[in-house]
Amino acid sequence: MDANGFQRARDAFVAAYTILDELAASLTDEQLLSASRCRGWAVCDVLCHLDFGNQEILVGFASPTDRPADTDLAAYWRDCCAPGEPDLGHARFTRLVASAYARPSGVVRHLHLTTGAALRLARAADADRRLEFQGHVVTMEVFLALWAVEAAVHHLDVTVELPDAPAPAPASLRVTRETLDALLGEREPVGWDDATYALKGTGRLPLTGEEARALGPLAERFPLFG
Repeated sequence: MDANGFQRARDAFVAAYTILDELAASLTDEQLLSASRCRGWAVCDVLCHLDFGNQEILVGFASPTDRPADTDLAAYWRDCCAPGEPDLGHARFTRLVASAYARPSGVVRHLHLTTGAALRLARAADADRRLEFQGHVVTMEVFLALWAVEAAVHHLDVTVELPDAPAPAPASLRVTRETLDALLGEREPVGWDDATYALKGTGRLPLTGEEARALGPLAERFPLFG
């Protein structure tokens, strides 16, 4: 176990979900109905998706195992979210759940509860613990890092029409960059800042012709995950 890697992953997780929780709490009902970068989803729909994710986080924390880890951070994203057809069933289900609240801010109240629980467990996490998660066994470092990536990318999703919103936690964007580089097989050669790389690497923004030329054959691999 890399103690420094675990600490960086935990710091990224805590920073990412703390700032997301604060951002969600600051939004009005009107802002929660703003468009996001996720096709067909408003901001409140993305936050509902994050609440579902928090429930998976809590289940993961409650599923320790002595079995050896069988995947790493890059392999998880490669297997889980390879570019392809969108999951329209999940997209519609999430919209229906989010729309069932009397007001969009109802999503935020639930999200605050699950986020708080996830943060408490992350702060108390055991670096040597391994967890059963989505059919895999992962180290605590990988578990915290993958969810930090999830938070960073969706933070960018919900702020596309909220210019005054805070940026994602820098630590979570750094973990996202490292994940994308691992999927790419080398450091990206374009020179993007962390947020732009996250948007380009996940297909939120298309490559320009100049960027594709800078990437060369690597451009065919974009998006690296979706």
